Amino acid sequence: MEHRTELLVQRLAPIITTHRYYLWIDDNGQYCHCEKCKEMSASDQAMIIYNHMLNGIKNVDSLGTLSYLAYQNTISAPWRAAFLS
Repeated sequence: MEHRTELLVQRLAPIITTHRYYLWIDDNGQYCHCEKCKEMSASDQAMIIYNHMLNGIKNVDSLGTLSYLAYQNTISAPWRAAFLS
């Protein structure tokens, strides 16, 4: 995922003078329920994805920041994802 974000940011960086990137996950409401993920909330799963996206941004634009769009299933603050690095 980081690689794909890097490719996108390579194209966007020349026109994004604020270093602010507004990207978010597909909000279709489907989240993983596998053994590894089933105990995580939608917010936790989203935060893991956003962290990967931010790493990709930082690999191209060291000043880059990423917005976090919180609503519907991700409105609650993530709490498990912080411990899964």
